[in-house]
Amino acid sequence: MSAKLYLQKWWWYERNSRPLRRARIRLHMLRSEAFIRFPVQGNVLEALDDGRLRIGRNTLLEPNCWITIADSGRVEIGEGCFLNMGTMIAAQERVTIGDHTMFANGCFVADAAHRYDDPSVPITWQGFTSKGPTAIGSNCWF
Repeated sequence: MSAKLYLQKWWWYERNSRPLRRARIRLHMLRSEAFIRFPVQGNVLEALDDGRLRIGRNTLLEPNCWITIADSGRVEIGEGCFLNMGTMIAAQERVTIGDHTMFANGCFVADAAHRYDDPSVPITWQGFTSKGPTAIGSNCWF
């Protein structure tokens, strides 16, 4: 791998560790009356800026949470939720989590899956498929 490609990947994948971006994420969380413990992964800041990610009051995101949202997707996390370490949320279309829902370490919630229609093509090149939005109610524990 070339040094240029390595730096590009580092710049992209470590974007949420840069001080200005962390400060902007914290500002969004302050406005939402929610709390986040870094590091956090994924396109969190972009989704907060665009309104594609909504986080309810008194919600806590523990370190190493990963939230990935497609450009046309949305994630709504209710009030008083708890996403423990390593929880991942991936939305191609829509993921909704009700109030006071808790996730244990390493939980994964998504509304899509990798396609694997053609065994001669790497899965990472085949895109995604979805059966529709994922909705989780209130007062759940995973």
